[in-house]
Amino acid sequence: MTELSDRIRWVMQNFNLSQAQLAKIAGVRQPSVNRWANGATTMIRTEAAMQICNRLPISLEWLVYGRGDALTQQQTQQPPAEPNNVEPLRGHMKRIPILSYVQAGCPNGCEQIHARQTALENGDFIWVDAELPDECFALKVVGKSMQPDFLEGDI
Repeated sequence: MTELSDRIRWVMQNFNLSQAQLAKIAGVRQPSVNRWANGATTMIRTEAAMQICNRLPISLEWLVYGRGDALTQQQTQQPPAEPNNVEPLRGHMKRIPILSYVQAGCPNGCEQIHARQTALENGDFIWVDAELPDECFALKVVGKSMQPDFLEGDI
């Protein structure tokens, strides 16, 4: 993808983002994203690009210049001991909101629906590339009551 507009549209499609949602992530107004997506603007400000790449697993080099891979590699993964011919397939990324245990206690109720939307809007979510239902949510472990299986801070 050589054009910024192609890359922006790819990001929005791959991460299920509207122009307004991408604008919030980038710290710009929605008309700016519209200009990026339709090709009226061919450059993206460094601050906006860095905001996007800090919030999404997107390579800054790819987003700004179209060079390299679109998705960043996980830095915590260790290379395999022996080379193999298996490569991970990155599917369609999905945002999963992180709720408190109180919000999660009311499954599919009005409070949880509002809490899910608020979490997504505030950036309290994780990205997954698994096929999960829209009602799915994540929890952050608080305290030590679930040790040793889950540690405090685990999501």
